[in-house]
Amino acid sequence: MSLQGKRILITRAQEQASSLAQLLVKQGAQPLEFPSIEIVPPESWEKLDRAISRLESYTWLIFTSVNGV
Repeated sequence: MSLQGKRILITRAQEQASSLAQLLVKQGAQPLEFPSIEIVPPESWEKLDRAISRLESYTWLIFTSVNGV
């Protein structure tokens, strides 16, 4: 599928949008950066630490974003 002349909206966080936009431009696309989220660390790591301590009880782990890993 050609991206030539296609307008593509990028909603990634600002610090991640530019690299994707550059790749799209190389493919002929016209990217528009419109950050709709901001990636910030959690106020507390307690819930994550608790979940990690119980990894053996899970059957599946699903990572939905590079920011979640």
